[in-house]
Parts: sequence; structure tokens; C-alpha cells
Amino acid sequence: MSARHERFKREDVRENDPWSVLGLRPGATPEEIRKAFRRRIKQVHPDSATADSIHIQSVCSLVQAYRFLEKRFEPEIIGNTAEGTEPETFLRDANNGLFLFLEVSARDAFSGNTITLSIADVEAACPACSGSGSVHLVNFHKCEECSGSGFHELPWGRTKLRVVCNNCGGKGLITRRKCNLCKGAGHITRQRSVDVRLPRGIRDGSIIRLPGQGHWRQDRQCRDALFVEVRVNFPEGWELDGVDVKSRVDVDLWTALAGGTVLVETVDGDEAVVLGPCSFDRKRVVLAGKGWRDSSGNRGDHIVDLNIVFPSGRPPAAALALIGWLRRLWPAGKPSELLSLPPSDNEL
Repeated sequence: MSARHERFKREDVRENDPWSVLGLRPGATPEEIRKAFRRRIKQVHPDSATADSIHIQSVCSLVQAYRFLEKRFEPEIIGNTAEGTEPETFLRDANNGLFLFLEVSARDAFSGNTITLSIADVEAACPACSGSGSVHLVNFHKCEECSGSGFHELPWGRTKLRVVCNNCGGKGLITRRKCNLCKGAGHITRQRSVDVRLPRGIRDGSIIRLPGQGHWRQDRQCRDALFVEVRVNFPEGWELDGVDVKSRVDVDLWTALAGGTVLVETVDGDEAVVLGPCSFDRKRVVLAGKGWRDSSGNRGDHIVDLNIVFPSGRPPAAALALIGWLRRLWPAGKPSELLSLPPSDNEL
């Protein structure tokens, strides 16, 4: 009776275990989980089988197991080195995890794009040389180090001492050469791709914890966590103040005098800002809702400081003459009144 009870207990555990539902061992990678889910769902989906209650229940079990295991690999922000916060989770698991740095653009960090990393995984025996580090040659070659003699002559007092050549082992011929794949090491390091989904609006210096994406632990039969510190490459001159973005744009003197359009780089792309004539008093432009975003999705403003750039060097004689006429037509003190009046023919 007890044996039957234990059998039912094991079957119940197997039915409720998400790993067993997908036919996987604990510690499988996200890619293995996705492949197992696609393979199993095709077998029991109503479109490919009889749509009865058994298959519908199997579909629900597979979906629940897949969603449960997928959440285990969700990225989690555990700290920010730029803000001086101590990531307790990282400090606790630092000895068992893999730590990497990831540089992303401001647009990737703002939009929360997915970045694919290629990391070194476990070492494996080289398939080209079977782990020996060298391969047999069909046609033997004369050893270049000993010129085919199989030994080296070294001075020893009044005589010479013969030493066996290490390159050919005293044979004078090379029967094996270094493996090109592993470069003689006998083992290779396999590369593995990891998709890092950036949270939208992630800050510079944030540390993301990716469970089950680190190195394989043979003693635990699972993968350690992967810790990724994000470095956001902001455009030159950008500064984050909360959710507001501050930057500076150079405006040439003639655009400030006569008016024109200035392009401002934002996280959404280039934004055209129209400046009216005589914009000397307009030192700052605020682009509402064009700044950074917080965890709730609320956006700040993009604040642009206008820097008027004056011509460099001494103006030529023709320019000085035009400046003289400009002084007469537009004397200091009442620029707004005189700018609206076109010059007369006599003045021109």
C-alpha cells in the first residue's frame, strides 16, 4: 500500500514539475526551454491532434510550465554602481557568477532593445586533433630546427655535445604538426550567445542579473547567474538630471540675428527647433516630453542651452563696411522697432 502511495506521489510531482512537463533536466538554457516547448506543443496542439479535454489540459500544462521557467531568466536590475548603491544580490552570488560589461547606445538603453552577447562557455576537447594538440602528416617533412639531423651540437669545453632535437624527437623528420584549430592547446572554448533584454530607460552603471546564463557548474548541474553592468554611451555633452536630458547646441551668429532652424539630437531622433530673428535673449529651449523615462514610463523634458558662436578672426574690409551700415540701420537700444522696418532706397 505504501509503495503504491509513493508511486502516485512521484507521478504527481512529475506532473507538477515544469522541468518534467517539458521533458528537460533542471538547469536547461532558455534556448533549450524554447525548443522543448515548441516540440511538445506541436504534439498536443488541437490543430495537429484531436481536440479533446486531454489535449487541452496538456496544452495548458505546457504553457504554464513554459511561462514559469521563462520568468526564471527575466533580467533583474539589482544595483547601480554610478549611483553608489550596493547590489546585495551580486555581492552574495559574486563568487558563483560571471561578471561582464556591456556598452550600449543611448537609444538602445532608452528603448529597451535586446543585445546579443557572445561569451566563452565550457572548454571541450578539440575535435580536429582529439585533444592531442597535433595532427598526423601524410607526407613527412624534414625538421627545420635540426636540418634533418635529429640533434643539435652545443659547445662543451673543447668538444661538442649532441642534444636530441625537441621538435622532431631525434627523428629528423616531422610526422606531426600543431593543430590549426586549437593552436596546439588540445582543447577549444565554445562560444555561446546570450540575449540581454535591456529594461526600458536603464541608467548608466546599472547591474542586471540574468539567472541561469553564466558558466555551467558540474557539481550543481546548473548554470550560475550572469551579471552584466551596463555602460550607456550618451552623445557628447549630454547630461541626465532625473528624467530630464540636458544638452547644448551651438548657434551661429547669423542664425541668431536673422532666425533659422537648428537641429537638436534627442533620443527620438533629430528635432528641428525654429529660432526667430534676434534670438539673443533666448538662452534655453525646452522640448517637452522628449527626455528620458523612468520605470513607470513617464518621460521628462529635453533642455537645450543655446550657445551663440561668433565669427573667428578679424573681419575683412568689406565685412567692416557692411557692419558700419548695419550700425546705422540698426542702432543699439531699439532693435525690435528698426528690424521690422525695411531700409529705404537712399539708405541702400
